[in-house]
Amino acid sequence: MTVISLNGLQELSGGGLYLRSLVSGLLQTEGVAQVQVISKKIHGAGRVFGHERVTEVELEKNTTVDILARARLQPTFLGHHARRIVRACAASDLVVLHNSRGGLILAQLRKAWPGRKFIVCSDNVEYDLQRQKAGAQSLPRSLVARLEAFQIRRAEACCLAADHMTFITAQDRALFAQLYGGPAHAEILPITVPDPYADGRGAPPPGKGMPWAVNGAPSEGSREPPHDKAVLQQGSAVSQAGGGPVLFTGHFGFAPNQHALQVLLQVASTLNQGRVERDMIRFVVAGAGLDRLPPPGAPGVVYHAAPDIGQMDALFRSAALYVAPVVWGSGMKTKVAEALSYGLPVVALPHACVGYEPVLAHPAARSVLAVAQDAPGLANLLATRLDTLCAQDRQRARQVFLDHYSMAAQSARFLHIFRTILLLGQNG
Repeated sequence: MTVISLNGLQELSGGGLYLRSLVSGLLQTEGVAQVQVISKKIHGAGRVFGHERVTEVELEKNTTVDILARARLQPTFLGHHARRIVRACAASDLVVLHNSRGGLILAQLRKAWPGRKFIVCSDNVEYDLQRQKAGAQSLPRSLVARLEAFQIRRAEACCLAADHMTFITAQDRALFAQLYGGPAHAEILPITVPDPYADGRGAPPPGKGMPWAVNGAPSEGSREPPHDKAVLQQGSAVSQAGGGPVLFTGHFGFAPNQHALQVLLQVASTLNQGRVERDMIRFVVAGAGLDRLPPPGAPGVVYHAAPDIGQMDALFRSAALYVAPVVWGSGMKTKVAEALSYGLPVVALPHACVGYEPVLAHPAARSVLAVAQDAPGLANLLATRLDTLCAQDRQRARQVFLDHYSMAAQSARFLHIFRTILLLGQNG
């Protein structure tokens, strides 16, 4: 089996994380013995992923390679390496292409190896993203971006020739179908994250394995929050009793996270207005890029700039709640799944919940992923959730992760896809 990606297996980005989640899910899938990964070479970075059953083929990406690929009307640097990729797939019965920009690579592979099976795993509808980018740029840059969008649309249309397509969210699947028509066979493969408690790395919240809906009923913490200012003046039982802080993490070099940070500072100011220091609700914001931003300027907020992996792990383990105040940006928010993996209930704005529809559809959803419509509502909901948190909420959050966003859950989805492809081959 071969996985082809325009991201790097060692890349510290959302695309790199999704690639690793795909490869990890495949490695846990019954019948998968070896995985060859063809991906972007990452210079000057330490290895963040390795496995004895994974063979890596790293391809160079630089300005020259990008120009040569675009000259061939390929919307990805992979186009420059197309012949090498075709040769590398000679022994693979199944090829997985990560990202729909690889549609033209798919066409070349199908021509070279007509008897093989192909899956395209899309993590965004790339044409739509490029079209938005083109509309926000100056005229010269906009013209270049529009040419790129044309190339992307041509490549994405080729993805319909795959035996199976997957999308991170149902919204992406619907948008792709609107632009190109619906794939014959499609599946949702959401973001998945590693289990922080795997291999004996500490103890998960008690109750692992219990149904996250206790008797199918919402917990006390899932009730509708009161909509008056009185709740904002109540002392949070969790915070005042010495419990953990409210956590928000991300890369703060990105504009969507910078905007979300401003929302969080507004919420913290609202909640802690008039409180003495010992009674304040504590907020911890952690991630790269914070050292380039002004100090918080809101009571109860502490920045932790550029924490390493161990420090970030400790922050998640010590938190009481996770807040996701994101209001724009593309794709499914990985940090929500990461919070659930630690058994952290989440309070969020609607945009941060894209891709988490299986959680929101559950009767006990509010105890795991509570949603507010705006910043004032987020402040109100945070105060209520801090006052009503219970052990069952953490157990449910952990179980949601295991059921939906763990590597084991992803491997089960892959197994279903493989069986579908096998059945189609037998009937075709």
